[in-house]
Amino acid sequence: MLNKALYTDSQDHLRHLHYIKLLAEELKRPVQEITPVYEEILMLLKEQAQIHDYLAIFVSRRVRLTFHKISQARSAGQDWRQLI
Repeated sequence: MLNKALYTDSQDHLRHLHYIKLLAEELKRPVQEITPVYEEILMLLKEQAQIHDYLAIFVSRRVRLTFHKISQARSAGQDWRQLI
């Protein structure tokens, strides 16, 4: 389903979905786990961005960092939900 507030059109949605799938493969996590984190970060960065051409790259970088922090918190026995 296309979130009109988040994606400008179906092409924009497909482009971001491509990055979500790449991240899911890279991080060895299901798309359903990556998508809400990706979209949350996309929403935050989109509000601040003046040029949207590279948003998917910056969002992907933040998603990787977020999942890395979650992994570290889990191994240290911390509550990972506070990291998002």
